[in-house]
Amino acid sequence: MSEDKKLEFFGHQIYSFVPFLIFIIFVAGLSLNNLFSMDAMIAGGVMGLIVGTFFAKDWIKYWDTAIMGIKDSAAGMVILIFFVAGIFGKVMGASGLADGFVWLGYTINLTGASFVVFTFIASGAFGVSTGTSVGTIVTLTPVLYPAGIILGANPIFLTGAILSGAALGDNLAPVSDTTILSASSQPFSQKDGNADIGGVVRSRFKYSIIASAIAIILFAMFGGGGELIGGEQAAGLLASHSNPRALFMLVPIIFVIYFAVSGRGIFTALIAGIFSGSIIGLLTGLLSFSDFLRVENGNPVGIIPGGISGMYGAMLIFVTVMALLGILDAGGIVGAFIAWSKEHLAKTARGSELTMMIFTTIWNFLTAGVTTNVVAICGPINSEIGQIHGIHPYRRANITDAIANTFSYFMPWSAFILIFNGVAGGLLETYPFVTIPTPSSLFFAAFYPLVLWLVILVSILTGFGRKYEGTGGEAVSKEIYNSVTKAG
Repeated sequence: MSEDKKLEFFGHQIYSFVPFLIFIIFVAGLSLNNLFSMDAMIAGGVMGLIVGTFFAKDWIKYWDTAIMGIKDSAAGMVILIFFVAGIFGKVMGASGLADGFVWLGYTINLTGASFVVFTFIASGAFGVSTGTSVGTIVTLTPVLYPAGIILGANPIFLTGAILSGAALGDNLAPVSDTTILSASSQPFSQKDGNADIGGVVRSRFKYSIIASAIAIILFAMFGGGGELIGGEQAAGLLASHSNPRALFMLVPIIFVIYFAVSGRGIFTALIAGIFSGSIIGLLTGLLSFSDFLRVENGNPVGIIPGGISGMYGAMLIFVTVMALLGILDAGGIVGAFIAWSKEHLAKTARGSELTMMIFTTIWNFLTAGVTTNVVAICGPINSEIGQIHGIHPYRRANITDAIANTFSYFMPWSAFILIFNGVAGGLLETYPFVTIPTPSSLFFAAFYPLVLWLVILVSILTGFGRKYEGTGGEAVSKEIYNSVTKAG
């Protein structure tokens, strides 16, 4: 780091970590008190920046550095993607897509373990469709959870199936905040720009499908064993949330995934999804024009304003973390960590990837599993570590995103478990037979994120899926990369 960019602190450069430490304390405090608040997390980051000012020798340079941390992260592009992705996700959610999955499960008469498998698949499909893990839990838990218990599903593994589906959606969806952040944080070194979302999704599909297949087998083996409470009550619950027409909304999802992975660009994919979803929704009666924009109590509401405002939390967390990272970087802490990693851990490509995996796993624990935080923090640092040995941006993004979506979903103090417990607890008055698993019992029940962590570990140890960046930014094998490097 050049001296003009270095930020000096009183006493020792370790004080550049103070803003981040305060942020971590805020996040951990929320989790320990069974609270989940994006606003409070953002406030923790801002308070960290304010307190950190008193440790800096030059206050003006301190805040200029925080601003540069945001500017250097392609924040403008990320925010625009969030805006458009938020509208698409809102179209899919407002159309009642979840009711289509419920109709499907109800029609084929699933019970016990088969209902748990169905819950995982339906939750995953909904998550990939909307790009929101929190939305998946909040939307599907009130319907699938009590119905599954009535139909003989094991409550612990039924919960694990919902959490697993949310993790699958967050990991694989082109419109997911973690997908967007993991791609945008991985710049090419051989050409301009960052990893494109379509290429990232296309390259990570193999890891997701392997983890999903294994999870389905495990849910089929362990998901039953519950007590059948009463078919009529289940039938009434499921029937009230069943709508076969909602399955037409799978068409926009296909458009988005197709355009994204075929190299048309994420904006093209999202716009195709918004327009096709809107047209299909209107033609099938799933949506009305007033669903898009209307005035209630003097305020504009609907898909358009709601889709944008629903992404504010993720965007502001991203901006706050980039400012915190800017301070850390200018204080020399990030550079020191990368230098130490290069000397002791990242001596090979495998070592670099293991370092990225371990680093991201640790941040899962420190930030209570808030995946947006994890990817925003680890993405830029993993980029530096991965570039040491020329690891391709797609691979760096995939390791970062996959690991962020593992322990986040099943460690006892996970934000997602807190959200699930809050939603499930609200069902007790209507469905007194509902039992809510203890957080510690879910550690080995959310099979998809657990298996995904192991899949990534095996891929790192064996080299499965590892690609390097070629001279034009293309993904190449180790042999081609080494031949080009030697020639250069």
